[in-house]
Amino acid sequence: MTGYSNEGALHLAAAHELKEIAELLISNGIDINAKDKNGKTPLHYAAKKSLEMVKFLISHGADINATTNQKETALHYAAKKSLEMVEFLVSHGADINATTYLNKTALYFAQYYDKNDIVEFLISHSAKEKSGEQEEDE
Repeated sequence: MTGYSNEGALHLAAAHELKEIAELLISNGIDINAKDKNGKTPLHYAAKKSLEMVKFLISHGADINATTNQKETALHYAAKKSLEMVEFLVSHGADINATTYLNKTALYFAQYYDKNDIVEFLISHSAKEKSGEQEEDE
């Protein structure tokens, strides 16, 4: 079963925070790292809105550093939204300096979306800007 973007049932379960359905799908052997037409995995969908679903997928073996066709990771998505999710992803091995196709890092997205708490956290963990340079205090 796939949707318009070729997302599978697990993508939809992750997007809609349907943990019980996700658990059933995973227990029946669905590929937890399957990609839709844009290269997004269920973890990318979860990272847009649900820390609980992110934790669930990671605990079941989702690739924390999986990239989309644009080389975006779950951390790039989380940096636009949630400090708690960023902290979780970093503490579980997310590449803090992964760059997108346009050479943007999680720190770039946190700055762009005015997420000062996330910016501070990322800088304190040696995050680099898109240029590869560490952010400096002014």
